[in-house]
Amino acid sequence: CPLCLEEAPRDGAIELDCAHRFCATCFSRYVASRIGEAQVADDELVCPLPGCRAEITVAQVEGATSGTDMWEKFLQFRMRIWQPRSGDGAMLTCPAAAC
Repeated sequence: CPLCLEEAPRDGAIELDCAHRFCATCFSRYVASRIGEAQVADDELVCPLPGCRAEITVAQVEGATSGTDMWEKFLQFRMRIWQPRSGDGAMLTCPAAAC
């Protein structure tokens, strides 16, 4: 693993689309730290190796954080990124009752 410099079994490693591999522990910690800093946009949640800007996929984030509070936090932060700002005319209130 290039982060902890320990040898990780191939079957226990996480391989990103850029072909860089990390042990599951380091990858989970890295993803959790990015989520904790609200750095979850496509251009922010990238391979941790210097100079590599390969995006970490939502499926990879889910695999590293599923069943934890970090997964829920990730989803909340991502929703805020895609949610239009109120008052800019992009969102309208539904006129149907209890919608």
